[in-house]
Amino acid sequence: MGVRHPWASDLSGTTLAVLGDPIADVYILGRPTHVSREAPVLVIDFESEQLLPGGAANTANNLLSLGAKVVFAGACGEDERGERLRDLLRKAGADVEALLGAPPMRTVAKMRVLAGDAHRTKQHIVKVNYAPGGAPAGGHWEEMRRHLDGRRGALRGVVLSDYGYGSIGPSLISWAKSLPGIPVVADSRHRLDAFSGITAVTPNEEEAGSLLGRSISGNEEASRAARDILERLGTKMVLLTRGNAGMVLAERSGRTTVIPAAGPSTVTDVSGAGDTVTAVFTLALSCGADPVEAARLSNEAAGVVVLKPGVATLTRAEWGAVAGFVP
Repeated sequence: MGVRHPWASDLSGTTLAVLGDPIADVYILGRPTHVSREAPVLVIDFESEQLLPGGAANTANNLLSLGAKVVFAGACGEDERGERLRDLLRKAGADVEALLGAPPMRTVAKMRVLAGDAHRTKQHIVKVNYAPGGAPAGGHWEEMRRHLDGRRGALRGVVLSDYGYGSIGPSLISWAKSLPGIPVVADSRHRLDAFSGITAVTPNEEEAGSLLGRSISGNEEASRAARDILERLGTKMVLLTRGNAGMVLAERSGRTTVIPAAGPSTVTDVSGAGDTVTAVFTLALSCGADPVEAARLSNEAAGVVVLKPGVATLTRAEWGAVAGFVP
């Protein structure tokens, strides 16, 4: 039987803000029929198309799946994919009033074509990325801030999900830093330096190595890297994720904890696993979990979603099962 952690009962009553770059993850599924006479490529007969919330929208979707409440702020195009993303998040329960259309940018999309015969696992054939073609203007950030200010009193935590597409401007980072007494956690692909002075950052090894200008391998180097980033950014914590090698948590108190990977060593799909880590880590901290416990819980959550195809979330029941608490 699971353990009743004191903070677990707060999950469904917790409101978090997710600020960042929403991405439309599009999956085209089909059946290979023959090699084209026009070029040496497979011809795929279309079967279905699915659009899932990706990027910051996947972070929000993970939180919603676990029973938390979400206020989402970000920018997308005024186009069909942007409206579908907004509608998916709204139907899942998110407040999307601050998910703004910001022309001339278009909604960032990552299209994957998967093919395979009936009753066989579809194989990834090709991936097509759609860049935004622009960035939101300062006025959009100010509009996001005004909406977020109206929700300020309800917030128990903030996730900054930065994929480098421009949704998180300096004014939004400053706004997050101004919030007293709640965890603010950033997951940033290309500019960790922009998120100094917050509660925590959650880089992977590649992102950490890029910031520090060196490669990272092994627990000792990973622990040193996490502590170096802690000092460089002035955060309270650094959660360095290492794929199937686990995680390292460095804290301002001086404690450094190496956490082995959870689950089997083989995975189905790592897409979105970093979003799950950041979402669960922030949610657990927001509910009062100890940092090491929050890190372990995020590690176990990631061990669930990598066994699922595509950009995936886990349910509260799944999380409780692997983490050992009563959902």
